[in-house]
Amino acid sequence: MFWLSNNIKAPINIVGLFFFITYGLFALVFYKERMLAFDSAAFAFEVIQTKTFFTPLGRWGSVFSQIMPLLFLKAGCSLATFLKVYSVGLILLYYLGFLTITLLLRNKKIGLVYLLTLCLTLRNTFYFSISEFSQGLALVVVLYAMLEYFYMENAKRKSLVLALSFVVIYTLYFFHQLLIIGVFFVLITTYIRHQSYKKKEVLMLMFFTLLFFGIKIMLLSGDSYAGKKIPSLAIFLEQLPQFFNLPSFNYFLEHLKKELLVASLLFIVGCRLLWVKKRLALLFVFIGAVIGYLVLIVITYYKGESPGMYQQYYIMFGLFIAVLLDVVKKEEWSFKTYLFLLIPIMVYSTQRVYAAHYLPSLRVKYVEALSKHGNNIKNKKYIINRKDFPWSYAWVTWALPAETILASSL
Repeated sequence: MFWLSNNIKAPINIVGLFFFITYGLFALVFYKERMLAFDSAAFAFEVIQTKTFFTPLGRWGSVFSQIMPLLFLKAGCSLATFLKVYSVGLILLYYLGFLTITLLLRNKKIGLVYLLTLCLTLRNTFYFSISEFSQGLALVVVLYAMLEYFYMENAKRKSLVLALSFVVIYTLYFFHQLLIIGVFFVLITTYIRHQSYKKKEVLMLMFFTLLFFGIKIMLLSGDSYAGKKIPSLAIFLEQLPQFFNLPSFNYFLEHLKKELLVASLLFIVGCRLLWVKKRLALLFVFIGAVIGYLVLIVITYYKGESPGMYQQYYIMFGLFIAVLLDVVKKEEWSFKTYLFLLIPIMVYSTQRVYAAHYLPSLRVKYVEALSKHGNNIKNKKYIINRKDFPWSYAWVTWALPAETILASSL
């Protein structure tokens, strides 16, 4: 208990507590923005209707975020309470991941990586609360801490951590298939960083990841949701020459100018430091990861997509940059110095997450206005003219039935 009370007061845990309290307050104040839009509304509606877990596309990683709201639902809570618990409960899950890293795995550096991953490039995705991709990405950072645990002196129960690492990798597939990129990124970075090329634990996990994810992805049906999302080699070769003219690239460029300049500067500085230190293998990994991932996302959505879908996948860049900053930290700096240098970056990023509520709030107002108007109409159902739909901020129409049902019931 002394060890626990002593470590919970460490600067990284104090910063983490304030970080997640802030996110928790955002989740409470903007619970409608997080739970009355898109997939979040559909998930909430299905859970309420069936009173059990809802795991579409076989992504049972969603189960963890539904435990708390289901308990409250079965206890007879109101719809507003259910939605608030669902929204805030997701933040509590993220906080548990953070405490797992800093208290159980005793790695304050990766704890900071975790915080940076959840804010550096996160913007509108905060309001896409049930995103399995963002939940899974947080778990990738926990895996990163588990990998670093193998290199810690006097670390005990490494066999247990290794077994749990296999479980985490297995579970990550059932959050989102694209998380294989994050998993391989932290595996390769750890492997090269420590230059212990015969480290059996890391080699075993690499082999398992490649085998398990590879087989599962190859077995995906071409008619399945995930199967349709994977671009063929022919599409890659067809779209690559016009890469810079694709709508998906144009959106990324605009988003970069508006929201990701600070993150981009951190990436450039980090790469420069790797060059100075002559860590060329790691430099190749980081530059290759960013460029390769960008090409994959741009070509996957070469036909165009909603901004919400684009931004969901941009959060992977936050992981790349956060790990890079951890790798290039100067040895002569104390961790406290490093932490306090990065606090302004986290404050800025958190402020940008807050500012990103503007468009989700407009959508909520639109849905509430539709519901209010619909309640004054005798018909139980009505059709909206596509010309009247506010595409600039509402983006997609498929979730409107669930959104308006929930909004009109509050």
